[in-house]
Amino acid sequence: MMSDVYEWERTNSRIPDGSVVLMNSGWGVRYPDFRQVFNTPTPNDGSTFHFPSWHQDTVSWLIRNRRVHVIGVDTPSNDYGPSTDFPVHNLLSKNNIVGVENVANLDALPPTGALIFVNILKILDGSGSLVRILGLRIKRKIKFKTNCSKHYYLSR
Repeated sequence: MMSDVYEWERTNSRIPDGSVVLMNSGWGVRYPDFRQVFNTPTPNDGSTFHFPSWHQDTVSWLIRNRRVHVIGVDTPSNDYGPSTDFPVHNLLSKNNIVGVENVANLDALPPTGALIFVNILKILDGSGSLVRILGLRIKRKIKFKTNCSKHYYLSR
């Protein structure tokens, strides 16, 4: 929800343009039990899934107002559990924004100042891919000599 983003910015600082924004809902403790991960006694029935995720209005705002490069979450999807039209996935795709899901160990990173690498396997005409995400705690300022973003923030 937008109120969560506003509160996060009040507490931590403005999310810089070009950031990686990852939602740490604490869901990681539920893995690998699928019933707990999908929060349902019937993990084979997608209509019963319930877990934290992004709201499309919040993602739209982050894209327009913070020009984020990556949106992610520690749950199975950037969209709400029983979604059948996947509005967040569609929004990310239309804006050429990387979406990552099931991100592990977010509790090991600070709320701000981590350097996040999202290594994507390129698949011709693919709609998705496995990724390897590496998050590093940064203790000093780093000067980048490439076109990558200078700021990476972790959302809680």
